[in-house]
Amino acid sequence: MELYVDPCCPFAWIAYQWLAEVQQQRALELGLQLMSLPMLNEHQSISPGYRRLLAHTWGPARVAAAAVQQHGSVALAALEEALARRIFGGADHYRVIREELEPVILDALAEAGLPGRLADAAKSDAYDSPLRASHDAALASIVNGVGTPIIHLGAAAFFGPVMTGVPRVSEALQVFDGLRLLASYPRLFEIKRPLAGSLELGSTGPESSRSGSAGRGAMDVNMVSARSA
Repeated sequence: MELYVDPCCPFAWIAYQWLAEVQQQRALELGLQLMSLPMLNEHQSISPGYRRLLAHTWGPARVAAAAVQQHGSVALAALEEALARRIFGGADHYRVIREELEPVILDALAEAGLPGRLADAAKSDAYDSPLRASHDAALASIVNGVGTPIIHLGAAAFFGPVMTGVPRVSEALQVFDGLRLLASYPRLFEIKRPLAGSLELGSTGPESSRSGSAGRGAMDVNMVSARSA
């Protein structure tokens, strides 16, 4: 199974935690890969405000791509976890994305045991080619109009599942088994229902002192879907 994430997508972080929960109970081989919200939306009609927000999200994805290129794919999981805890560990992850990514990236690299010099990639396009290659691989078997996360499960590839909270213990297995069952049916096209409730982002510590202490944030469908304006 391959999970494609953008480090700044809260729904991708939820999906990652869910699959980590499944891994504790099943012999699941999970590969973590990168995709990019700016790349996903580069040809979409989206609001100027969302476009400005996306401009900030280049940094963590580029740093993650640099980490993979220089230290191998094994470095990605530790960095994704360290970044996500700091980005989503406070009351307002949009503020962190807009204003605090530079120190967040440095702190996350240190926690992941990676050299601080990788932070230079945040403001460079030097690793955009491997980032795009991974992003394109995520979308290769999927039609347009999708978002993050994307999962490749055997021969099936799909957008989602998009969840507002992290399934734990037996619920994590129920969601996983249900997903495998749905994915096995070749004529399944789409299943969707309205967003409801607040976003529960799961594990948040250790946290950056700049990110506050609350474990939930405002939900914004723009952070997951290329179809939103």
